[in-house]
Amino acid sequence: VSQNMSTLDRLAEKFSKFPDYKIHLIGHAVMINWDDPNLGIPEQRAILLPLSKARADAIVKALAARGIDPARMSTEGVGATQQLVPDSDLVNRWKNRRVEFYLEKK
Repeated sequence: VSQNMSTLDRLAEKFSKFPDYKIHLIGHAVMINWDDPNLGIPEQRAILLPLSKARADAIVKALAARGIDPARMSTEGVGATQQLVPDSDLVNRWKNRRVEFYLEKK
């Protein structure tokens, strides 16, 4: 938790140096039913898309609490559609639980 808070502090500090940029946050998630499309497709729609959007929204809230104007930020949740490693990789699939940040010139 303390490492996450420190990361948020550093992000807010860095983003404050780019006031002419918007920040787009994309939330990602891990599919549990990766091996069963009959379960995986509904999981993506009902659970992972809202979860990944909520993950990005939570970061916006945390950055806003650190002084970043929420109007500069937009969010999107993509669920388990853009994986870094296969969800079948039980050792490394935690890498798929993430929020990516993109700076966009206003």
